[in-house]
Amino acid sequence: MNQSVSGFLWDEDNEQHLLERHPDISAREVDSILDDPKLVVLANTQGRSGVLLIGKSVRGRLLVVVARPTPYSEIWRPTTAHQANSAWQRRVYEEA
Repeated sequence: MNQSVSGFLWDEDNEQHLLERHPDISAREVDSILDDPKLVVLANTQGRSGVLLIGKSVRGRLLVVVARPTPYSEIWRPTTAHQANSAWQRRVYEEA
C-alpha cells in the first residue's frame, strides 16, 4: 500500500480509549512511531476503512496502530494501538 501518514489526530475519545485498553501506551509513544524509518503502512483488511501501521516507538517497542482516515490529507485518527503480538506483525516489520 502506498499510503502516506505524516501525523495523527487525537481527541478526548481516542486518547481515553487508548488509556482504558492499553494504559502502558501513551499517545506520545504512538506518535513516535512516525519517526521510524522502517514504518510499515498496510491497508486494514478487517472490514473497516483505514490503515495498520507497524513501527518502533521511542521506547523501542514494536507497536501496531489502527487508524482511520480524516478529512486532512496524510493525517489519520488512531482508534487503538498495542504491542505487536503476533509473529506475522513482527515478520512484516522485519522484512520491510
